[in-house]
Amino acid sequence: MLSMTLGASMRLTMFSGREQRRQSRGSASCTFLINRAQGLELGAVLLASGTDFMREARRWSNARARGYKRAAHVRDPFQLRLNAYRALLTRGRDATVAFVAPVPELDETYRYLCASGFRFLE
Repeated sequence: MLSMTLGASMRLTMFSGREQRRQSRGSASCTFLINRAQGLELGAVLLASGTDFMREARRWSNARARGYKRAAHVRDPFQLRLNAYRALLTRGRDATVAFVAPVPELDETYRYLCASGFRFLE
């Protein structure tokens, strides 16, 4: 277990393997559970979707994403971005919340996520 205090009232705790999680009372705490088989697991994930990866003409597109630096030597930028979003969307143990900005470019993405089972939160 790795534990550190961030500021006066925020504690960050990371657990690995079979260690039990303890609840912190009286202060804000952020707990990450690292599972050897799956990697990082979070209680809940908030994903802010942008125009770097969006639905366009009924397909996923990264055409509006910024390019990678030459030193990165990325062979397939689309697959890299797809994998990043997939990883982010599957890390929430209890909940995943996706924020889609209310801009016309993301209307198709919003409709797709709603059709896939995401619910609108008021």
